[in-house]
Amino acid sequence: MTKTTNPEDFLDEVMKRQGLDKLPGRFKEKWVDGDYEYEIRAHEAETQYGKSGSIYRVGR
Repeated sequence: MTKTTNPEDFLDEVMKRQGLDKLPGRFKEKWVDGDYEYEIRAHEAETQYGKSGSIYRVGR
């Protein structure tokens, strides 16, 4: 993994590793890189809050 703090870079790397070109409605991946544990989670946006598409989180 590149040394970055941009969440989109982490998401792009995970999607590439999984062979995805589009974020699925539900998604979760964990991995360890050096001394850090990472996790990316994605889910469909909740329309009750006026959102659409997918929402993702990157944790370290």
